[in-house]
Amino acid sequence: MAGTSGLNRALNLAKIGEDVFLSIAKHLCVQDIFALSQTCTSFRRIILENKTAFINTLNFRIIPLPFGKSSAETLTGEELFARAIQAIALSRRLAGRDLNHAPAPRNRREVQYREAFVEPDGPFHNRDRLVSLCYTERHAIFISRDAVHFVDLLTGARAEKSYPTIVSSSCEISDSGNEIFIALQCSSHNMDNFHVTQTIDVNKYSLTEDAFGSSQTQITFTGSIFHIQFVKLQGDLVAFFFHNDIVVSDWRKRTALVFSLPPSSDHIQIFSLHFHPHKATVIVDCVTGNIVRGSTGHWLLSVDVPDDMPPLVPADNSGTKFKLDIVPKVQLEESEFSRYNFRREEISVSSRGQTNEEESGFREEVPFDFDFDADDMENERGHLISVRPSGRDSILDIIQYPPSERLTEVDHRLEHLAISLSDFKTSSVPITKPLPLARIRDHFTGPPTVVPNGPLHVAKNPAKQEVDVLRLGDEYHPETRFIRLKLPRFEDWALEHLDGRYSEALVGFDLQRGWLFFNDNDRVQIFEY
Repeated sequence: MAGTSGLNRALNLAKIGEDVFLSIAKHLCVQDIFALSQTCTSFRRIILENKTAFINTLNFRIIPLPFGKSSAETLTGEELFARAIQAIALSRRLAGRDLNHAPAPRNRREVQYREAFVEPDGPFHNRDRLVSLCYTERHAIFISRDAVHFVDLLTGARAEKSYPTIVSSSCEISDSGNEIFIALQCSSHNMDNFHVTQTIDVNKYSLTEDAFGSSQTQITFTGSIFHIQFVKLQGDLVAFFFHNDIVVSDWRKRTALVFSLPPSSDHIQIFSLHFHPHKATVIVDCVTGNIVRGSTGHWLLSVDVPDDMPPLVPADNSGTKFKLDIVPKVQLEESEFSRYNFRREEISVSSRGQTNEEESGFREEVPFDFDFDADDMENERGHLISVRPSGRDSILDIIQYPPSERLTEVDHRLEHLAISLSDFKTSSVPITKPLPLARIRDHFTGPPTVVPNGPLHVAKNPAKQEVDVLRLGDEYHPETRFIRLKLPRFEDWALEHLDGRYSEALVGFDLQRGWLFFNDNDRVQIFEY
């Protein structure tokens, strides 16, 4: 008996040291930490007194914070614990009692972000289309086609800054939560000579009460011929694509490099541009081809941005406007892939001159089990890509689907590949409860979500008055599946004018907070699930 008693004492988890417990917590999920807090007062005390018990979990990102991960430091242990409980409850609510259950909205918030206006062709016009939005628990920032709008959700104060036509944008809230940086791709048209001028601007906007919405331009990029796509902002780096080149700039240091795709490719189609969540690395998804040779390569190109890039050349005396025409270039070499591949490039900047072409150094190509037929691009399956943090790793997710009705009849596969951005290992993620074959084509033709923390795709199911939300598999929910949500009964909320306009009004869904967004003329309707 004495031996058994000694063994029981040795296996008593409640008596392990605090440092050992916190080390174990790094390998657990938020749901596991909460479950442990319910087992004994000792574990509960450690969790309440050490916020890292939640912060270091594999899926900490499911917990909604005031303004990003850094704001966890502003919360007490009890406050973070309460938010974790809310996140777990939402996860269970969205999962439903079974796969056939679709939760309905429980509440609604209305946020007016601009003065009301009336368009001749109805409430949904190109003017009120949202390009993107960003928000904290105190502030909401809406970017429309012609302005950036700011709303203080506590006081109701509003501000806006007008711009030429906004094509795309990328936002990042500062660690303090008192300011936001926004990269804007703007386009203006001269009707006299039909000349189109495009710029990339990085602006800082105040979120403090005394200077709410005030702006300060940090940097503006100009060029003689400037066709831009896909602007992205992360920290001090801004990246975008123009012509056959990828531009990356450290806007604080006023430095930049241009990465040129192969000159032998006269056809380049860019699908998306991303930043690695934790590194100065740009990831580009594109197809290159040559009309004469008829070859086509499908690239997933990862470029590590060097710390020391050449300085930009000022365009005037403002100190904020810079020319891109003579920024040094890194020439990326030709690649022809018979299958979907990932290629890593390491860039070595050997000269500080502004006119010499630099060279790319080490490269590695990693083949994927992903269908790609260079000779049959018409029948090539469509795909969506996103990059997300996942525990101590970062994941590049690819969802592949048949893009046409003709392909749906013979190829109804819906696949999810998760690619580790630390060791580039590829894994196939099971998709449970996939869409009916007849709906796959229609599902992926709607507008993509522009909501922070949003899934790759949100689409309506009018036959069942539901919304399908694609939730990617993670450490706690290993399978990828479509979450079904009941659409709001708009007549119950005195919003009858939104009936039948789901495709035009639907903006996206926040998986972290359970919010479904609808654009409604001069305001946004947020339904809480």
